Formats: sequence, structure tokens, C-alpha cells
Amino acid sequence: MSNDIFYIVGPSGCGKTTTCELLYKCSNMINYYNLDSIVGLICKKHRDDFEDFGYLSKHLSILIENFINNFGNNKKSIIDVGAGSLESRSFRGFLSCRRGNIISITADRKECYKRIKESRNDCRIFEKYREDEFRPEREEIYNYGKKIDTTGRDINYSVTKLAEEIGLQYTHN
Repeated sequence: MSNDIFYIVGPSGCGKTTTCELLYKCSNMINYYNLDSIVGLICKKHRDDFEDFGYLSKHLSILIENFINNFGNNKKSIIDVGAGSLESRSFRGFLSCRRGNIISITADRKECYKRIKESRNDCRIFEKYREDEFRPEREEIYNYGKKIDTTGRDINYSVTKLAEEIGLQYTHN
């Protein structure tokens, strides 16, 4: 696998997608793939079946890696891994072989919860959110690789840190 492909993980509400999308929009030096969106489009009816969703996530990731390695444009690539994919044992195994290419975006649990309540129509109470997002299996993946803690930080901090972690310069306007 290329050292220029990075998997971005973290609990819902930590800022993964916002950070990845902003870095992508501000830099012509990266490719960006939102795994949840792609898999969701492919298999809408299985969205809640995490094993199927994880199976698709794993195989789609392999396809993306092969595409980048064979036809890539020499840009760094970030793959935004939605938390739902982490329910799949096979996908967690896939990521465990890529520990050096994983970047975990994290934040205080209550801050993540507040963010997700503000940005999505998520009706879970805090205890259910914490139980879902911070299961031991997910926490293990969140602890792979490098970490960016976004607690109390603005989006420019997160984007700057992600750019640094993947070896890019980023200056916000």
C-alpha cells in the first residue's frame, strides 16, 4: 500500500468529514474519498446492516488503493472512514494492517456529542451516543496511528494539523 493513502477515523461529531472536506477544497494536492457516502450510494438498503456495510467499505477501500496506486496522480489521498464502518470485524482487520496510515481525529466525548446534535438530526441521548461511538472495538481503531485532538479548537486548527500529518503545507485565509 502507498504511504500517500491515509485513513481518517474518529467518532461521529469529532470533525473528520468537515476537516477532510475543507482541506480538499483548499488544496489541489490531495484526493478525497468519503467512504460512508460512496458505500451509502452503492447500497442504501443495507445501510443499517453493519457487516454488509463494513464488507463493502473494505472492498471499496481496496479498489480505491489499487486505483490510486495504478492510475494515481501523485497526490496524497485521504479516505474519510465513517464510524459505522468500524462495526465490521473484517473492516477493522483491514485497518489494523494499515496502522501507520491511520490518523484519528478525536475530541472530548461531550464536545463530539454537542457537535453532532448541532450538525445532524441525531436524536440519541448522550449515554447512547457514548455507548455507540466509544465501544472498545472502535476505541482500538481510534488509538491506531497519529491523533489530532480537536477539543476546544476551531476548524482551521484541525485542517492545519491534518495537513501536517500527511506532509502538506496549509495556510488558512
